[in-house]
Amino acid sequence: MKITIPDVNFSDLRLKRDSSTDGNIEFDWSLIEDICDASGIDISEFRNEDEDNVCHLIHQWYSEHRTRGGRPDPVMEDILVEEKLEEIFGSFSHKPGNT
Repeated sequence: MKITIPDVNFSDLRLKRDSSTDGNIEFDWSLIEDICDASGIDISEFRNEDEDNVCHLIHQWYSEHRTRGGRPDPVMEDILVEEKLEEIFGSFSHKPGNT
């Protein structure tokens, strides 16, 4: 599947953690819809299917963003660190505000 990112910045996605749901990720779905439109992909591939699909899309976009010299996104950097820790130590749950 070829993905086309329209002329938007990764920061426009406005990634954040939802402190009321153990740190679930929130973002601006309208940008995912714009990407789907530009790529000729049905949005249901990301909204109604396995949530890993949208996660992979965001990861790919962020990787490309950073490769092109884009600024680090604090939430995405946190996610990447969590993934590395999970690879090493196994799965755990992120709960904002807990140390």
